[in-house]
Amino acid sequence: MNWSVNLNMENLNTDFVNLTAENLANEHLCCIIRSKKPHQGIEAKRQWLSERMKEGHVFRKLNAKAVVFIEYAPLETAWVPITGDNYYYIYCLWVDSSYKGKGYGKSLMEYCISDAKEKGKSGICMLGAKKQKAWLTDQSFAKKYGFEAVDTTENGYELLALSFDGTTPKFAPNAKTPKIENRELTIYYDMQCPFVLQGIETVKQYCKMNDVPVSLIQVDTLQKAKELPCVFNNWGVFYKGNFETVNLLLDVNNLKNDTKIRICKRKYMTFKERAKKLKENIPTVFLALKDKDTPVSAKILAGITIGYALSPIDLIPDFIPVIGYLDDIIILPILTALTIKLIPADVWERNREISKDLWKDDKPKKWYLAIPIILVWLLTACLIIKAIFF
Repeated sequence: MNWSVNLNMENLNTDFVNLTAENLANEHLCCIIRSKKPHQGIEAKRQWLSERMKEGHVFRKLNAKAVVFIEYAPLETAWVPITGDNYYYIYCLWVDSSYKGKGYGKSLMEYCISDAKEKGKSGICMLGAKKQKAWLTDQSFAKKYGFEAVDTTENGYELLALSFDGTTPKFAPNAKTPKIENRELTIYYDMQCPFVLQGIETVKQYCKMNDVPVSLIQVDTLQKAKELPCVFNNWGVFYKGNFETVNLLLDVNNLKNDTKIRICKRKYMTFKERAKKLKENIPTVFLALKDKDTPVSAKILAGITIGYALSPIDLIPDFIPVIGYLDDIIILPILTALTIKLIPADVWERNREISKDLWKDDKPKKWYLAIPIILVWLLTACLIIKAIFF
């Protein structure tokens, strides 16, 4: 059942602020990147926004340093390969988990709908998928307002639209069958999201370290965006000529959903190298353990992982030939990988950014964390003695 929207624009202004040319330089951009120093990604986003505002781009946010905002633009000037007349396109509607349940998402969506109707728009559209993608607006939430799929691509992406007059937008033909001739890892990107620069640097370093050929193509004009060979919000990944995802690759060591790119990774990294990369996520696991938004199941596994990582002794001592290194290349990486899978994406990214300067000189060792391992040793010794002498 659709939620009705009969609100006056004046009633939707409480607690929110729209970015303008006058306040853009000083307002917080609602990103989970938290840094006291100037951040390249945020400044790039600010510059991108300053140009788009001339085209009717709207960025509305909670009047606080919080991740609560909606961003939309006239479809004619939206940097996406979608065609249609007199529509708004929603790039992103994001309410961080710590602010959910307070009606902020509802207020932002209702503001956009009221704005569209007040300006005589034919409707509003947004990118979706048959299966919800991590970096796309919650489509189940949008469907409560009457958004429905009006076009699809062959790989499961959908164009969701809320039409006021019966007309509908559609994907550009070039985005419907996403394939390119280039066989190497290829990424199209623009500066609409503050995370993009971070993602680009991560991909560059990974590909350089592992000899993976990559093409990074910046979409820096509206025409280029409209002619893209795939669906797009601010990021599009191809591998072996096939489109893979719109999800930002912020952590190339933990590509949970991009199977074919994981195969690429396996080809260029040894098992020991992959284990080392997974262990580099331990500081983030440590912060996620203390985060109130981390599920209980993830906290339990994170506690075990951190306890093992910070213990001054190993379950299998290093002096034992060959198997002494099992904990370094198997046990701890597996615990880390399983923990990461249980941590929500927004919680992980928030803590990953904060953890960059944590334990720069090395992990602290906590002697009391060795107690469980010593108990396991004692139990094992008892069992061996019992098996031999009794």
